[in-house]
Amino acid sequence: NNTNADVMTIVDGNVGIGTTGPSEQLHIYNTGHAKVEIEGGASGDASLMLTELGSTGFRFNYDGGDNKLFIGSGTAGTFNTKLTIERDSGNVGIGTTAPTQAKLVVNTTSLVASAFGRDGTDGDVVQIYNGLAGTTKVIALGASGNDGTIYSQYGDLLLQPTAGNVGIGTASPSNKLSLAGSGQNWTASPAIKMWDSYNSKGWYV
Repeated sequence: NNTNADVMTIVDGNVGIGTTGPSEQLHIYNTGHAKVEIEGGASGDASLMLTELGSTGFRFNYDGGDNKLFIGSGTAGTFNTKLTIERDSGNVGIGTTAPTQAKLVVNTTSLVASAFGRDGTDGDVVQIYNGLAGTTKVIALGASGNDGTIYSQYGDLLLQPTAGNVGIGTASPSNKLSLAGSGQNWTASPAIKMWDSYNSKGWYV
């Protein structure tokens, strides 16, 4: 251009774009946002491969025909897709290249599909919301010591693997099935309600 500024610099085998002191094999600098674009032709692919010398590694491949991003691993000549992201729907697939059923689809034939854990402290492990996270927590799956817990905004369910007890509305089930109501109003919050909706009659316990 007319300013005679350096556009590309090569120093000791390192290539610098926007910088005269490249610290890596390729170093790109811009005073604002630095961007790299890999563009294929119409319905073509654009790929980035990270591999060891003639060995295994990872490949990021955007398929312009399927409109999906595939992340795979394997040898330089044979990559097996591990994760798929659909461009238009935003659906993510692990173990499947067609995650059409939900935002996240996990498929496996030999291992557990998904596993979640905490750092050894009690609390929620998985939370389900009606709306954005942090608004109305409908259900939460968690841990309390060695017990599994299912919390909801209306009451709790506790599963004790050691004693084999189940508690609904109580965190300390003393029997195989322990049910607890609030006790404030036996018709409004009973422990058990058996109801015949056709005749509008039933039993409260």
